[in-house]
Amino acid sequence: MVESYSPKTLYSLLVEFVGRHINKLDSLINFPEQVGKDIFRQTVHTGVLKPSHGSSKRSLKLFTEAYGSKILKKLDLSSRHLVIGEYLEHLTLFSNLSELCLACCGVGDDHAIIHYVAALLQSGGLIHLSVADNALTNKGLQMMTLPLRMNRHNTSTLHYLDLSGNLVTDGCVRYLSVLSNLHTLLLTGTGISTAGIGLLKSRHCLEEAGALTGAHDFTSDGWALDVVHSWTDACEERLAQKRAPPASATAAAMFYHQRKPFCKKQVLEDCSRLPAQKPRNITLVRRNDYLINIDLSRDVSCRYSNSPSNKSSLLDSSVLAERRTGSGSRKRKRSSLQVSRLSDETRRQSDDSEILAGYLNAPTQHTAQQHGDKSSLLKAMNDIIRW
Repeated sequence: MVESYSPKTLYSLLVEFVGRHINKLDSLINFPEQVGKDIFRQTVHTGVLKPSHGSSKRSLKLFTEAYGSKILKKLDLSSRHLVIGEYLEHLTLFSNLSELCLACCGVGDDHAIIHYVAALLQSGGLIHLSVADNALTNKGLQMMTLPLRMNRHNTSTLHYLDLSGNLVTDGCVRYLSVLSNLHTLLLTGTGISTAGIGLLKSRHCLEEAGALTGAHDFTSDGWALDVVHSWTDACEERLAQKRAPPASATAAAMFYHQRKPFCKKQVLEDCSRLPAQKPRNITLVRRNDYLINIDLSRDVSCRYSNSPSNKSSLLDSSVLAERRTGSGSRKRKRSSLQVSRLSDETRRQSDDSEILAGYLNAPTQHTAQQHGDKSSLLKAMNDIIRW
């Protein structure tokens, strides 16, 4: 019996050819969106975008440069620390994300993903971010917000930030103040005191909300969704192979009966009777009746300026109001407060210079693209130290 044959169109033949030889192209810019989408699907089908392929990284970069957020707009990597560790170089190519979830990944302060998040914050496209349960401290937030604080024109568009379950304290308030468009901030299970929460409320026009108010459901969306899922499946498969015991160990376990743990059941029962201490839910949202966009760029930019007029902006709004009254005692209070604030700024700038030195040497794809060359940043750092 003769098998039926359905002829292929010239368009499909061309798409298949380009998909197989995508590494031969220099650019996909100005290709129609539908054509690019078909080529991307064919590239995924042929396996060119697999990390084991030699040109996978270059091929993925061609698509991200041409189609931006169409490739991947939202990314949820919660509890996928293996994917972050194995495919970090590929993940940093997604530079047009509007949502990113890194919850429960345990990255800490020194992971290279922190520099990637910092680049996304400075790019101005990231709107929702979750770094909950990652053992982050004030140092991690300092590195994450460093590009924004070095930029005199604040371009942060972040509206939602989840810091729950991290080791941050009141010292992180000065780093969060650069996020001038923040509308929702989750601080459950952190070390921020009541005074720090009050300072955040006043700076960002926030108020405490209920347990479910302001929660955001992170998802993944884009052409490369299947690619990310394949990375997750590959990591889970390798992890299952490592956990699987060898045949000899299984036979030995069947021959030698396992010994019953002494008093294990009693210990578990005693622990179950202990009352579970849940941290107080702290969710801060922007007030509905006070949606004025506070311009905090002046407070940030004045740190890097030599003019005396900008130094006076380091004072709190309350101290500035007291200046207008002309009271002698209040003037003395203002001068002492100014000296303390300036000393804090000096210490902060010395910390920023150390973080900036490590940031410039970070092996990420966005350092040269998003922050200019190193010479201009080093010049800005020297201006800070000189001031």
